[in-house]
Amino acid sequence: KKFILTLIASLNQLIHFSARNIFIMLVVFYNLSLALNMKPYTLPECNRLEILSLVACLITVICAFFMFIIESLGIRLLFGAFIIIVNIFFILLSLIFIGKQLKNSQFMKILTSMRNKQSSQKSKFDNVVKK
Repeated sequence: KKFILTLIASLNQLIHFSARNIFIMLVVFYNLSLALNMKPYTLPECNRLEILSLVACLITVICAFFMFIIESLGIRLLFGAFIIIVNIFFILLSLIFIGKQLKNSQFMKILTSMRNKQSSQKSKFDNVVKK
């Protein structure tokens, strides 16, 4: 998916902007339908995040298409602001998901147990020093 999107986007001189945008939208729509039907990840949260990323990509592509067609600077700024808001929303949801996964992961459990051991050793040391 990423290779095809990058390939299409890099063909600036060979393919007109509108045709390039339509190809990109078709690839994203196809991947969105695959993600909705196949659910490629075992965790439902990962599937939701994949779908959300594809929706954010689709919104970005559609808004970019209209930004280059419309002449009005005000409407272009509005589309640009909407693209930024959608992508910030996606980033925030991604960070929340990553935070939840880290909190529930084995890695965090190991770090927490190490921190607890360190704290108990420090308190034992402090008790010895006070005596």
